[in-house]
Parts: sequence; C-alpha cells; structure tokens
Amino acid sequence: MISKYKYKLISKIAHTIGVTDGGLKKYGANSLWLIAEKIYGILLALIIGIVVTRYLGPENVGIMTYAIAIYAIILAISTLGLDDFIIKSVVADRDNAPKILGSAFFLRTIVSVILFITAMIYVYTTTSSEKMLPIIIIISASVLLQPVTSIQICFMSDVNNKLKTLAYLIGSTISAVIKIALILTNAGLIYFALIYFFELLLIAIITIILFYRNGYSFDGWIIKKDEVITLLKKAIPLSLTMIIHTLFVKIDVLMIEYYLTNEELGIYSVAVRLMETWVFIPIFITTSFMPSLIDSKAIDHSKYNRRLQQLTSLLVWFSLCLGTATTLLSTPIVSILFGEKFIGAAPSLAIIIWVILFVSVLQVTVKKMIIENNTFGIILRPVVGLLLNISLNIYLIPQYGIKGAAISTTLSYLFIAYFIDIFTKKDRELLYLKLSAIVLPIRYLLRKK
Repeated sequence: MISKYKYKLISKIAHTIGVTDGGLKKYGANSLWLIAEKIYGILLALIIGIVVTRYLGPENVGIMTYAIAIYAIILAISTLGLDDFIIKSVVADRDNAPKILGSAFFLRTIVSVILFITAMIYVYTTTSSEKMLPIIIIISASVLLQPVTSIQICFMSDVNNKLKTLAYLIGSTISAVIKIALILTNAGLIYFALIYFFELLLIAIITIILFYRNGYSFDGWIIKKDEVITLLKKAIPLSLTMIIHTLFVKIDVLMIEYYLTNEELGIYSVAVRLMETWVFIPIFITTSFMPSLIDSKAIDHSKYNRRLQQLTSLLVWFSLCLGTATTLLSTPIVSILFGEKFIGAAPSLAIIIWVILFVSVLQVTVKKMIIENNTFGIILRPVVGLLLNISLNIYLIPQYGIKGAAISTTLSYLFIAYFIDIFTKKDRELLYLKLSAIVLPIRYLLRKK
C-alpha cells in the first residue's frame, strides 16, 4: 500500500515538472549524492578540523590558512570558470564530447603548470619565513591535479554524480584517518601540508579508477585548436569573475598575514571556519527553489515575486536566529570546540557570523539576476565588495586587529547585499523585497490572530 502511494506521488511530481518517472528518480538520486557529499564533507571537515586545529595551535594554523588561501586563488584561476560551459557543451553535442573534453584537459593542464610556476616565483620573492615557504609550495602544488576535474565533468554530464561523490568520500575519509594518526604520533606541520596534497591526489587517482571501471575511456580525447580557442574566449570573462569572487572571500586572510602575525591569523581562521560551516544552507535552499522561481516567472509575475519574498524571508529569519544565538554564545562555542588558545576568536565570531545573513540575501539576489539575465549586476557586487573590503581592512586591521578584519568583511557583505541596490535603479525593488522579508512573518502571525 505504501509503495502504491509512493509511486503515485513520484508520478505526480514528475508530471508537474515535466519529466518521466524514471527521469525524476534519476535526477533525484543524482541530487541526493551531491547533498550527501556536501553534508558529509562539512561534518568531516568540522570534526577533523577542530581536532587538527587544537593540535597545531594558532601559529601553525595561521600558516596553513595563508597557504590554503594562496592555493584557493590560483585554483580559481586554473578552473577558468568553465565547468558549467563544458557540461552544457558536452550534453548538447555528444558526438564532439571527446574533442571538447580533450581540449579542456589540455588547456587546464597548461594553465595549471603556468600558475604553479608563477605562484612559486611570487612565494620565493615575497615570503621570508623558512617555515612557511615549504608549506605554501606543497599545498599550491595541488593545483597540478586540477585537470582531473575534466574527468568528473563526464560523470556530471551523464547525471552520474555518484562516481564523483564516491571518489571524494573515500579520499577524504582516508585522509581524515591519516590526520588522526599524525596527531597521535606528534607529527610536524609539514606532514599536514603533505596530507592536504595527498588527499587531493588520492581523490584524483580514485576518480580515474572509477572512470575506467564504469565504461569510460580516454579514447578519442583529442586536442583541437579551434576548441581550445573557443574555450579561451569563454574563459576570459568567467575566470575574471571567479578571481574577483575568490579574492573578495580571501582578501581578509591575505591582509591579516601582511599586517599582523601568523598566530593572529590562526585565531581569526577559527571564527571564519565556524561561520562558513553554515554557508551551505542558504546556497542549498536557494538552489532548491530555483526551478520553482523559473516556472513562476514564466507563468505569473506576481506569484514569482511572492515566492521570492517567501524565500528571502525564510533565509533572513534563519540567519537572524543563528546570528543572535552565535553572538550571545560565541565565547563558550570557541572555548568548548577549540580550547582557550583560540578564545580570542570569540569577538570576531560574534561579528562575522552575521555574514550568513548577507550571504543568504545575496543568494536570492544572484538567483533573481540569473533568471532575469542581469549579468552586470552579478559581476558588479563582488567587484564593489572586494574594493570596499580592501579599503576598510587597510584602516581597521592596524587599528583593531582581527576584529577589524571581521568588521570589514561583514560591512562589505552588508553593502553589496543591501545598500548597493540604492544606486542601481533596476535593483531598488530588490531592496524593498529584502527589507520586507523581516516583517513578513510578523504580519502573517498578526493576521492569524
């Protein structure tokens, strides 16, 4: 009986969104694997991250944080922002898929090698710390593994994220076990940098094994000059956007390392890590709402605006509750999870946790802009945020230390989430929507009474 109702429910949902029952099951299972990967990764990173952070101490954590920030920037450039474009091209033209994938693999390999060499020249000329230098080199070398993502694109274009997720789950779990072993044997910082590289290498190797074992092959993967040129033309604006966004997210780390000490950077990184633990929730919720928003936009504009309002209100109130609780409990949270060595992160956590509110609002903003083809608005916000964050950091970090960095980051997100709408006529209705989100549940409750 339950199976009968379950089948009817699946059929009804499939009919509503315009796919077959089998298609719904396929896409649903594919999405569940992605969700499982994300949740497992966040929980594992948080638990193992707490243990490793307590073991390494503020100074070593600061060194690792800076090295990972350098890697994140060169990684953002190396992807060329082409994943979605390559998937779209492969799905649309299966006959030419080997040419597209082969050219993408070649292009990403060349770019990754050039970026690694460039990064090493920068590191050797700017880093005076003998302790930090090898850590940055080892972690930055991970960018050389980035071309393997071309293989993962095969899985994604075939709606087979299970294979991509399996590679990640196996690699990250083995890496977590090794990290615990390193702690038990009192290993030095260099070994934790090596395991960072080893984890990505292991995931790459497992990805290649799964690639072959599931009927895929490199047969026909060829490099075509015209395809490489096409990819490069697409990559220039996309990669520029990726670089700006990554710099915006990581600029506080780079500027703390410049103005303050590695120990203070390590303490600050704890506040950022606790805030980032929650970021996936607004991203996941807005992504889940996307099909509904697209559908309502095409049918009924008032319904579309109402759903935007409801989505924004949901995220705003989630963020308000989370921000209030974390601000009030920031000291015991840091003390219990990371110990007294990192207690200095509590004031920064109480400030930077409010970034979640502005990230939530930004997620709705960006989704609306994607639906309405407002590309300029999507690019403008991280550019303005980056420039504002740099300007505020130059003044606030020397004056207030890591708390100044937290203030700068939070104010920058506040500005691009809310106040920037004042200056762009097209987006002023967005500002009203965001501000109304706070009072919508209150109005609803009063109406009920």
